[in-house]
Amino acid sequence: MISQQNFISYIEERIPLSYSEEWDNCGLQVGDPNQPLQGIMLCLDATADVVRAAREKRANFIFAHHPLLFTPLRTIRVDRYPADVVRAALVNEVSIYAAHTNLDVVSGGVNDVLAKRLGLENCEVLSRTGEIALYKLAVFVPAASRDAVANALFEAGAGTIDHYSCCSFSVPGTGTFCPSTAAAPFCGVVGEMNEVDEFRLEVRVAKNCLGPVVKALMDVHPYETPAFDLYPLENAGRTVGLGRVGELPDALDLPAVVELVKEKLSISRVRVAGGEKRKKIKRLALCGGSGFSLYQAAVEADADLFLTGDLKYHDARLVEATGLPVIDAGHFATEAPVLETLRDEFCRYLHRHDGGRAAVHIYEQETDPLQGW
Repeated sequence: MISQQNFISYIEERIPLSYSEEWDNCGLQVGDPNQPLQGIMLCLDATADVVRAAREKRANFIFAHHPLLFTPLRTIRVDRYPADVVRAALVNEVSIYAAHTNLDVVSGGVNDVLAKRLGLENCEVLSRTGEIALYKLAVFVPAASRDAVANALFEAGAGTIDHYSCCSFSVPGTGTFCPSTAAAPFCGVVGEMNEVDEFRLEVRVAKNCLGPVVKALMDVHPYETPAFDLYPLENAGRTVGLGRVGELPDALDLPAVVELVKEKLSISRVRVAGGEKRKKIKRLALCGGSGFSLYQAAVEADADLFLTGDLKYHDARLVEATGLPVIDAGHFATEAPVLETLRDEFCRYLHRHDGGRAAVHIYEQETDPLQGW
């Protein structure tokens, strides 16, 4: 059984804390990371009900999108939110972890999942916040083990270049080594100069994947001490940022886009500001949650429509004046889809590293706190 810290290390490779906005409060908020990981409960908001549900499922780790502790507590009243949740978590020995704005910007996070759910093609970042540094990993491996090592590196996240995966380059050569009496070589004779047919295998690795990739290399490489080099690259890495902008497969009018959004997000109503019903919409910008701050970025990206949540009255007046229509599908509905993606990713990780002993659950009873009547 792995520890919670093992799982947290994986999370922070996959969803780096460095991607968080300065005002945000992400990471482990309640709990002891040294405890074993028994199970995971996923939710948007950690509440006392979520803690109870976690214990019923024998899960002791809550992964929430929104931070429970967002502003400093002036008092700790355990009869009031959020201190009541903290008490419930501590009493039940349940940890609470939050990934907020870092989950918004990361590849495969809130906005990528939302864009995929709506079927957008040719997606790009709407508002750039940074760039992922790139490295070249070169490893020397015996010919018989080249494919096994390459496949392990690919599975850990190496070898991705834009829309291509499993990218590598290899050249044959001759490796030499002389093992000391303290060594336990995979091949060759101790105390003698040995030669072996090897390949120099090269792959590109994004910085946030370095840890898992190097670990995979060490796990699968047959040598007692693998020889490898890491080189920082000056190539431009993948852009990360808030929101996405892409294209619908077919141009639709506004009522058709509204119906598409309601169907894909499993909601019965949305709010719409601006727009003409007959005008065709092809290029769609979006930001899950409360994302109206990206409205001007959507205008500059030549979007035909902007999808987000939490649209305010006076912002709606701005939309009318500007002309780019907005669909407000709600904070909850635009973020909830990411939970299914995280569940699948976390299950794959636990299958590889924990034998699948720790189960991953979504808190299915969670609903939008704003209900239409």
